Amino acid sequence: MNLHAAVAASLVSVIACSCGSAAPFLEGNLTNIRVAIVLETATTLGALTGVLLAGVLAVPFLLFLFAAILLVSAWQMMARRRESVAATEDANLRDWATALRLHSSYLDQLLRLIMCNQ
Repeated sequence: MNLHAAVAASLVSVIACSCGSAAPFLEGNLTNIRVAIVLETATTLGALTGVLLAGVLAVPFLLFLFAAILLVSAWQMMARRRESVAATEDANLRDWATALRLHSSYLDQLLRLIMCNQ
């Protein structure tokens, strides 16, 4: 299969799965709309940047850039695992998620039923 066709098929399947699963999660109040909007904006900006760069830069450089971004991302994930869980309130004030009020929680339906029956 051609690489471009495989990429296109992958994108279509990811979008179809995302759209298909969105409604049940919204109905179950399991979706944080604020986080969704932030991620949607970042994804759109990333896609537009990628389209612009793909037309200007050589393919080997784009592959190198992609590999470098993956390595930096993996390094950040591993570094976060080593951080201590305890955080001060001063650190939380500087946190983007706190500033944008992206923190949220939900009560599972089964737990809600158990709590109501007690």
